[in-house]
Amino acid sequence: MKKEALTYSLAIVAIAVSGFFGWNAKEKYVEKTKERIILEGENKTLSANIEREEGNKEAATQAKELALEEKSKAKAELDSAKSQASEFANTLDSVSGDLEVAAAEKKKIDASMEALRGKFPGIELEEVPRVVKDMEANQKRLVGEEEDASLVKKRLEEDIAKNLAESSRIVEKINQSIKRVEGNTFQATIVAVDNDWNFVVIGAG
Repeated sequence: MKKEALTYSLAIVAIAVSGFFGWNAKEKYVEKTKERIILEGENKTLSANIEREEGNKEAATQAKELALEEKSKAKAELDSAKSQASEFANTLDSVSGDLEVAAAEKKKIDASMEALRGKFPGIELEEVPRVVKDMEANQKRLVGEEEDASLVKKRLEEDIAKNLAESSRIVEKINQSIKRVEGNTFQATIVAVDNDWNFVVIGAG
């Protein structure tokens, strides 16, 4: 009886100990589970923070690259602006020189216009082209008349030269006839000279 009571007591103690350790283990499990949940949450938070930091780092890298690219573009634009400014300065100098030349040419033109006004008193400058055209037409007409007169003069000179040559030939014939007549010891008198038929009329006696 005592043995059974002892066994029963030991069983109760074992159950109590087992329950205690079970309960203790359960509490530890629950605690560990809570800790694990907390740790997992912290890990997730840390992972999120890491991802966020990596995203921030990538964004910062992209921003840096974009800033460098913008800086390079700005430098290129600045260099281009400087080059254009230099070209504009050169162009301005050239234009200034052209303006000076144009001003000098304008003075010459103004002087020429004044000279035209002096040559064509009472005529508006708008009428000058017409007047000049009329003068050119008159000049062409006079040149044509001069050429015609020169041609007529040339023909007259040719006719005169022919007549002089013919007259010289006729005179030579007359002289030869006179010599022949004198050689024949009779007298002859020239009565007439025909230039058209190239003969003379001699009266002998």
